[in-house]
Amino acid sequence: MPPELSDKQREAVPNLLHQYEDVFSRNEFDVGRTHLIIHYIDTGEHRPVRQTLRRHFVAYLKAIDGYVKQLLKNDINVQNISLYTC
Repeated sequence: MPPELSDKQREAVPNLLHQYEDVFSRNEFDVGRTHLIIHYIDTGEHRPVRQTLRRHFVAYLKAIDGYVKQLLKNDINVQNISLYTC
């Protein structure tokens, strides 16, 4: 903890962290979700820009596949449905 905290503040920190533990991620896959907002990109009168997928080095493919499996296992991979993917 920062040295500028008083003893009283230092004692309060663990209680505060415990009280609000639900707002902190426990690991890299504990990212949370919300249904309260929808992301929208306003392109005005312009059509979405379409780009081809980039190739990855063969040496990285196994690691990428493993990470995607972890995302799916943790229900993080959300299918993108937008004008950009059409």
